[in-house]
Amino acid sequence: MVCQNCQQVIEQLNINIDLFFHKLETTSNRKQISEIDKQIICQSLLGHSRQDIAKIFNLSDQQIRDRLSNNIYPRIAELMQIDQEQRAGKWVNLLNFLLHPNNGYKLQTAPQLNNDNFQGSFGRQIFLYPPNQDIVELQIQGNKFYQQGLYYQALKCFLWAWKKEIEIYGIGNPEILIYINNCLIEYKKFLLEEKKIQIYTLAVVVPFYHNQGHVASEILRGIAQIQLQVNLQSFDKISLEKEINLDEIKPDKFFTLNNTDSQIVFKILIVNDPNNLYAPYSQTAENLANLAPQLNLISIIGHYSSEMTKKALQLYSENGLILVNSSSTSNELSHLSGGESLSFFRLTTQDSINATQLAHYLTERLPENDHKKVAIDYI
Repeated sequence: MVCQNCQQVIEQLNINIDLFFHKLETTSNRKQISEIDKQIICQSLLGHSRQDIAKIFNLSDQQIRDRLSNNIYPRIAELMQIDQEQRAGKWVNLLNFLLHPNNGYKLQTAPQLNNDNFQGSFGRQIFLYPPNQDIVELQIQGNKFYQQGLYYQALKCFLWAWKKEIEIYGIGNPEILIYINNCLIEYKKFLLEEKKIQIYTLAVVVPFYHNQGHVASEILRGIAQIQLQVNLQSFDKISLEKEINLDEIKPDKFFTLNNTDSQIVFKILIVNDPNNLYAPYSQTAENLANLAPQLNLISIIGHYSSEMTKKALQLYSENGLILVNSSSTSNELSHLSGGESLSFFRLTTQDSINATQLAHYLTERLPENDHKKVAIDYI
């Protein structure tokens, strides 16, 4: 976690100081950095002189000098790949190094997307909470770090929550697994771009308030599996396993994608759909369509019901977005206008086909003396 008095560095300089400390501890001197050395680094970055820092910690000027020369400057010089003599005392050079976007320490605060009519999250909020309060607290901490752009710290919190939930309940929260993937993408964005691995942003729209969240949870479980399956191939290309134990998020049984050499990763926006069947139009779809250019959104997976799908499709097709649906079986969705038909892909069969197959089974496959009484549930 971030050291006690270094929050100023995050807020005033927009630097991921905890990631910087983590990197310093991976240099050839692999000893953990002491709290006082962390504080000295933070105070120096904030512009305090060696004499001022000595007064703050009630140490002599020589003691601060020795800590800089023996403990701090060698690590920083190795990380920056320069001679220690070039590094000593030159905090402006270090600031430039930390603020350069290519080095990955400059924080990019996650965008605030929500309003009164829209709830969407890459990791800023949680929709599915387990009963265990320790897990809930880890999830909330992950949210806070994600909001600040501290993706490495958010990643660690989400990983702890994921592992603890599996340990207690035998199954993890698929929403958290999606956020873990999103954090890994944000944390390693520059390296992914350097390897020419394309980041694609998709939105999955689910009804969290329907059926106590069970429907949303199962839809997200499938999305999380596909996201992880695709992303792992690209994570392997940037040797991510050297920093993160990817086995912690791999399922016991894992299918393979045939004949693929993925040069892509999926970043997933989770969106709550109120699923209001009586609303004249879909505010969720309207918000998503408006946000699409800002988020580089290319496709939406949803909506749950046929009624909501039909309302949303017109907005998406008008804005050049693709809607992929796996749960809407309405016959009307098979008779769309030209523009809408180009924007819509359905992964399930329509009602007329299901009814025909059922009738064929009843009339052709069952013996004549068997009862042929059918009950139809409309949900």
